Amino acid sequence: ELTWYLFRPIGPSLFRWKGEFSPSLRGPRVRGISEPFPLPSTIAGALASVMWNPGSTYSSPLELLGSGFRMWGPVMYLRGSRQIVGVHVYPGRVLLLDPAGKTQELLNVADMGLMIERIGIGLDLRKKTAEEGMMYSAAMFDLGGLAEKYRASVYGYVVRVDGLNVKIQSGTVVAFGGERRLAVIKELDGDDSKLLEDLVPRGKEDGKLVLASPAPLDDKDFESLANGIAGLSEGMDIVSNESCSRLYTAYLGSIGLGYDMAKNVRRPVYPALMPGSCIDKAEGDRLVRVNDELIGCCWGSLVRLKDI
Repeated sequence: ELTWYLFRPIGPSLFRWKGEFSPSLRGPRVRGISEPFPLPSTIAGALASVMWNPGSTYSSPLELLGSGFRMWGPVMYLRGSRQIVGVHVYPGRVLLLDPAGKTQELLNVADMGLMIERIGIGLDLRKKTAEEGMMYSAAMFDLGGLAEKYRASVYGYVVRVDGLNVKIQSGTVVAFGGERRLAVIKELDGDDSKLLEDLVPRGKEDGKLVLASPAPLDDKDFESLANGIAGLSEGMDIVSNESCSRLYTAYLGSIGLGYDMAKNVRRPVYPALMPGSCIDKAEGDRLVRVNDELIGCCWGSLVRLKDI
């Protein structure tokens, strides 16, 4: 069953895309800077935590979510006197769309005063005391501040899920992002879900589409794209599910697939097309370039654009 869930952060959030940071180190790794959006793995992990039994272990969220689990998103959603959808443009920007999928504005969240500075002290978890000299700083994204600017009473990060093992009750609170910040989950329906559904590509789709979440690449893909960036103004061909797509805007980077709680290690890091990259053709609602079960069900989500 297809269900739309909204995650509303309780206070500013820390979504550090460039890996962990630690007060035990020196230099840039003692400072964490948030992106305005969570990774798909953050959302999948939050959903899986609702079904987790304390004391049990698992190597992948799919063991809890179900083998048929599929997720599209996340996108940002604001509803007040009008409805606004936000798509991540990496790094640090948000592309606002109206309900028809037409672009409205491109926001730089740092320029809008939406990054909240925090100072913290590292803790000895065994003794539950502060560790001397272990200070760190973090710049967190304040989605509530953005909602206030647009007078939105309903706001959060939205995903569409299918094949979830259980129905999640509205009002469920989950850990969300770094520093174990919190979010409240709410199910969306009616006009909210209809508007969002219209932005999801279906089947063979022509027209401009923008990546809302990273699309991990294999090494051959990455080398081909990196070498072709100079000709991007005229477009360049990429292959997706045996169809030819033309890439018009590319943001290249690298991305980690999250953390393996059972093995206590980080999952692999891949080169990736980052959110905000645009293509003109798709087979379905995702761009999948790596043969991995977790990637195939959660990453590379595409959004329809009506006027680019």
